[in-house]
Parts: sequence; C-alpha cells; structure tokens
Amino acid sequence: MSLSSFASRSFLAIALAAAVVSCGGDSALQIPNSWTLQTAGGAALPFTVPGTEHDVVITSATANIADNGNYTMTYAGTTDGVAGTVGSDHGTWTIGSSTFVFRSAVLNGNTYIAALVGSTFRSAVPGTLFGSSTPTIDMLFSSAQ
Repeated sequence: MSLSSFASRSFLAIALAAAVVSCGGDSALQIPNSWTLQTAGGAALPFTVPGTEHDVVITSATANIADNGNYTMTYAGTTDGVAGTVGSDHGTWTIGSSTFVFRSAVLNGNTYIAALVGSTFRSAVPGTLFGSSTPTIDMLFSSAQ
C-alpha cells in the first residue's frame, strides 16, 4: 500500500469516526469562524515541512471559514530563514456529517477533506501548497473563538 493510499484511508477512518461522534446539526457547529493551527504532522509548531527544495518551516496558520461558502488559509513561517507567508489556499467549502470538503482554487479545483470534532478540525492538507513532495500533511486547527 502506498503512503498516499495509507494516508487517505487513515484520514477517511478519522472522518467517519468524527461523523459518528458528532451530535446536532451543522448549524450548531459554528463553522463560519477563524481557526488557528495547533499541530502539523502530529507535532507542536514550529513544523519543518518535509520533501521541499527549500527549508520551509510553518510557525503559525489561520483558516478563515466564511458563512458564504468561501475559505482562506494562510500559513506563516520561514523559507530558508526568511520570514513570511510559506503557503496559502482559498476556495469553497461544504460540510456534511462533520466532514469538510475544501475545493481549492489554488490547486485547480482539487479537493481535500477535514474532520470536524467539537471545536477542532483535522485536515489532510496537500503538501504541494508548501512545495512539498509529501502528498498530505496532517494539520489540527482549533476555533479561535
């Protein structure tokens, strides 16, 4: 089984578990919100992105999920020691049974998913957003409110 296939299956299991644990309708979830990155790759920040040509380190990130169906994600950190934005994404989102589907305008309409559990969501963010050959990076965001 390839790493990509394993990651996809593992994340699908997380999303299904989140759907089972979830209670209440989507309107009670307060999804339109500002979310902050807590962990990447299962570790606390800062996070060094694997598989990049340059030394990319994520120190913080914000995901803004709007009630109009749009989202933006901005990742701050350093590239080869120079501070700035190290990745960004925007597009549209939908949710069903506590599973987000992000349709990325940056990645030509490709989608990726996230599982909403309480006041957090865990997403399999495409590594290409950071110039990485790693297919996805597990990221945990928490509600900023």
